[in-house]
Amino acid sequence: MPHDSATAHVSKDTSRVTTLALIALLLAPAVLTTVATETINRSNEPSDAELSENLAAHEIQFNELVAMLTLDCRGVSAGAGESLDLRAVSEVVTDVARKDTYTRLLREISVADLRYFPDSGKLILVPADAHTDIWGSSKSYAYWAGGQPQPIVAHHGYNPRGTGSYVLTGDRRVKGSWFIHYDTVIRLGVAPY
Repeated sequence: MPHDSATAHVSKDTSRVTTLALIALLLAPAVLTTVATETINRSNEPSDAELSENLAAHEIQFNELVAMLTLDCRGVSAGAGESLDLRAVSEVVTDVARKDTYTRLLREISVADLRYFPDSGKLILVPADAHTDIWGSSKSYAYWAGGQPQPIVAHHGYNPRGTGSYVLTGDRRVKGSWFIHYDTVIRLGVAPY
């Protein structure tokens, strides 16, 4: 009889260890994702508050830039889903004084470059002090003419056998048709099997 009791006790302990191991395996990706996201958000300057404050302080200039792009690029079609960067806008705008106005506005609002989608009126402004970190994460200003942001969604990486990648994209409304746009990549180390 003592033998059966010892066997039952070992079996019960093994069951607990197995259960705890399974729970750890299930929770590990969630914990790693949270830690990776927090690390990326802390290193991906400027902060949301800084971007929002800059937009509020220079709202007139931001809106002037939108009005100028709409006027100067009407009739320009970059192709379905294609955008114009600052260099392409400079080729469309031939007036030197107008080009100087673009340069002044971008400097005043602390923006390094832009992507304007003439077909939709969407505008992405890359902050001058923004950087893309080693994971490829970034924040930018986004102007949606219709004011319809993209919800923040996760996209899974394409290589299930290698490093697991999750891309978080989306927009957070700041004011009116202005948003902070996120492109954040989270990578989790997964052992090949």
